[in-house]
Amino acid sequence: MRINYNDLGTNNIITDPLKNIHLINKKYATEKVDENNISATIDISEDAVNKYFDEGVFDTISNDMKTNKSNKIYTSNDIVKEYGKKYAEVYNKIMENAPEDKRTAYLDKLDSAFQKAVDDECNKMIHKIEKCFMDSDMECSLDKESFRDLFSKIANATKDYFVDGSKQQLDTYISNKIGNIESGDFKTYSTFTKVTDMFDYTSKISDKMKSLREMLIENSPDDIIASSDLMNTILSYTNKINKDIEKLNELKDSINTDEMSDKFGKDFMKLMDKKTSDMNDVNSKMQKYAELLEKYKKIQKQIDKANAKREALNQKLDKANETKNQGLVSMYLKRVESYDVKIAKLEAESAQIESEMATLLKDIKESNI
Repeated sequence: MRINYNDLGTNNIITDPLKNIHLINKKYATEKVDENNISATIDISEDAVNKYFDEGVFDTISNDMKTNKSNKIYTSNDIVKEYGKKYAEVYNKIMENAPEDKRTAYLDKLDSAFQKAVDDECNKMIHKIEKCFMDSDMECSLDKESFRDLFSKIANATKDYFVDGSKQQLDTYISNKIGNIESGDFKTYSTFTKVTDMFDYTSKISDKMKSLREMLIENSPDDIIASSDLMNTILSYTNKINKDIEKLNELKDSINTDEMSDKFGKDFMKLMDKKTSDMNDVNSKMQKYAELLEKYKKIQKQIDKANAKREALNQKLDKANETKNQGLVSMYLKRVESYDVKIAKLEAESAQIESEMATLLKDIKESNI
């Protein structure tokens, strides 16, 4: 289908529509198809441009990261870096393609959209921090105003890094750009990122643990091993949670409280000591439950196999009885009795595993995550 582009005064930012159409997202344009369905007109209006900057330019980044299929934990710092990359991409398109009489207006809109996205991300992080303290019945001593100021400075330094096309390491560039931090709860960029990453990890791990806990509560061991999809999902969750917990512990061990304010530093470490202790405890129980599930599945297969063999021997025993062949009767009777002993032993092991899983599940249900 051939596409024509009408120039309504603002779409001349797109000098090569097929190459740069992503600058003005197609969903914000008006599409008209003629009666023969052979051509369409995309009207890039002033409203479409405004919607792109107000709603589209940065929103999809955080949404895509939230819905990623890999279950990777994307932190607030990761999202801000992607905002910086996107800002530089659009900034360069404007500088290359926008007419001079539109350039300043577009850059102002881009700046406003960037700052709004950063402010929204900052508010989400503050809410996350406050909730984490509240969930542990602790008062949050975070200096929110200085936190907002530092968050914004870091975001703008990140944006400048990508616009400048700097060859420095990003962390070095940002640290140099923001300079000495004179007030607030953080004295270095490094500690700021580690602390905020810890709150992201704590929140996301808690969500994953709650989802896994719900799966374990709602499905019996027999239900789980009967569904390979469910079994694989549970094993995948336990593996990912374990790796995330390892990362959380590494972050905690790397924190230097000398680079934080006295009050918040002490409160933060007290909070994280409790959170990591609780999460490590629940994680060890979830890992053990997953191990027992695999053992339980293996034993059930052994029981099913032994029962099938016992049934086959029982049928041979019945035929031997019919022919009154005492030699065969005696042989098959011993083998059936042998399988009875084996099955009883396997069922006792199975019952022991079920008992252990029930105890673990009770603790997991009552856990503070």
